Amino acid sequence: MSETLTPTPLSSRLRAETTAQHQQLDDEITTRNLFGSAQGYRDFVRLQYRFHRDLDPVYRNPQLAAFIPDLQSRNRFTHITQDMADLGLDAPAQDTRHGPEFFASLPTQTAIGWLYVAEGSKLGANILDKLAQNLGYSATFGARHLAPDPAGRGPSWLAFKNMLDDTAIDPDACIHGARDAFAHMARYLAGP
Repeated sequence: MSETLTPTPLSSRLRAETTAQHQQLDDEITTRNLFGSAQGYRDFVRLQYRFHRDLDPVYRNPQLAAFIPDLQSRNRFTHITQDMADLGLDAPAQDTRHGPEFFASLPTQTAIGWLYVAEGSKLGANILDKLAQNLGYSATFGARHLAPDPAGRGPSWLAFKNMLDDTAIDPDACIHGARDAFAHMARYLAGP
């Protein structure tokens, strides 16, 4: 009798295919000690602003909302904009390589890979939120974007992960999108 092989869930494949990039990004943020001072934290918020400004059109995409019904409520861009105002920060210039039209026209399955990176970062934000609190920031001032979704970090991630694993998504396109998202964030961290 032959055994039927269960396919690897997409969320597991995404994690495996992006672990090295994710670790590199985490290591660079740690090396730069962005949570070691108010100035470092301001640099982190600018970084987050740039990334989530880019993803704002993705979170507003009605085609993606068919896969992820609560997509718009997951968007942290408004919170990051408020954090920028709290900290007295001006909006950085738009990336000329990847403007809003680039993100608005991402193929659906590639865009889901980008969302995998953004949504997954909310789990790690639990630790970052505590570090921000040590600097005097909170869910009502300066660190709104680090607060959990209303459903909670775990349930919110589980719902997103289940969508990935239960929907017919081209894994290669999705993995490509996730890799691009990590590379995009790394470029922002490296400088203008």
